[in-house]
Amino acid sequence: MSSINFYLRGNEDLRKIYVRLSLGTEKKRDPISNRSIKDDDGNIIYKRNCFRCYTGLQISIKDWSKKNLPKQSQKAIRIKLIGLKNELTIQANEAYMNKEVITTKWLKNQVDRFIAGKEINTKVSDDLISFIEYYVEVIKQKNELSRSTIQKYINLKRKIKEFQKFQGVTYRRSNFDEDAFLEFYNFLITEDGLMKSTANRTLKNLKTVLRYARSKSLEVSNDLDNVKTPSIKGFKVWLSFGELKRIMNTNILNEDLNSAKDWLIIGCYTGQRVSDLLRMNKNMIYSRINSDGDKFYFIELIQKKNREKNAKEGRDTSAISIPIHYEVQRILDKRGGEFPPIFSTDPESNATLFNKHIKTVCEIAGIDELVEGKVFNEVLKRNEIKTTEKYNLISSHICRRSFATNFYGDKRFSTPQIMAITGHKQESVFLAYIGKQSTDYAMATAETFAQIERSQRQIV
Repeated sequence: MSSINFYLRGNEDLRKIYVRLSLGTEKKRDPISNRSIKDDDGNIIYKRNCFRCYTGLQISIKDWSKKNLPKQSQKAIRIKLIGLKNELTIQANEAYMNKEVITTKWLKNQVDRFIAGKEINTKVSDDLISFIEYYVEVIKQKNELSRSTIQKYINLKRKIKEFQKFQGVTYRRSNFDEDAFLEFYNFLITEDGLMKSTANRTLKNLKTVLRYARSKSLEVSNDLDNVKTPSIKGFKVWLSFGELKRIMNTNILNEDLNSAKDWLIIGCYTGQRVSDLLRMNKNMIYSRINSDGDKFYFIELIQKKNREKNAKEGRDTSAISIPIHYEVQRILDKRGGEFPPIFSTDPESNATLFNKHIKTVCEIAGIDELVEGKVFNEVLKRNEIKTTEKYNLISSHICRRSFATNFYGDKRFSTPQIMAITGHKQESVFLAYIGKQSTDYAMATAETFAQIERSQRQIV
């Protein structure tokens, strides 16, 4: 599955020893269509996943053999590199079996732990709290998860501590069974006051921890797989084409609110997250001419979330091209080809102000239909489910969801076309995102079949 070898870098006599981990080949694919890329002769082009890092070791060029190992005379460093190669082979195969993503950071972590002896204590306690602490250390060492994801498991440990205190029981990793899960779920809702969706995610995080224990041949409850997290109703809020038209037709004098209004319209017709939306500028615009001689304009950008994810996995990120909708073009024309001004040079503050302003914009525009959704309780400092005016539920995320939902409902656009712009990789994830099921897609196909049948009858 993998091949591992060493090589030298540098121009001096004393050179750095690098390790290269090569995984299996895979087809190169077009980022938009996901089709295999072929060369001029029609042959499919393959790429090899390859990761490299510095081992922290150095050697004189005269002591390096043609077999890409230290010469026999350099016994100590030679044995260390052979041991590293064996260890990496074992760890890479184990990662493959566990469907763990291998990245440059993963490789560096494995090398450091072997060369420098940076090992996590393997004497793992059966105490549940202690094991969660151990798991947090493991994922920190891997350095592949975001800080916010790690914080979820730290919060899980705190919730388990509170639960144990409430129950007067100290739980072990090996005996946290289906009944304990149910009691923990009820505690999170009735005593801790969490929303069902938040309690549901907490249970899923605990299952992840226990499944990791099982993957390492540590004892867990036999009925772990019987634990079912309740299905929670999701609240999908978006702006319809009619509501967007109402917002566009609303006259707003305040400069910041008017800018927020234009950004909101641009966002709903480009389908981007706020982190990408508010970075847009005229330098990202380019034009292309089709075979009929018609000129079209596009916005080209690299999506921030995909870039960060791929960087962790050691992969390159391709830019996406977003066709400029005529409503977006009207805003650009109105502003002399420029995008609206932003609200702050700090990205986080910029997004916060945008969120605040678009609520006000939608309130002024009369987007006040009563709908059910999550509303933040300032007193309790948590979300609550309640019926409220729609403008209270508006946030920056409505841009991407409105684009996906509105254009999915237009049969002139295929799902892959929309996904190429929103950045979704899997259709199942995309459908869940807009609150659709595969059966909805099947119905659209059935209707198309019926249209084809009717047209064929007319021909006959």
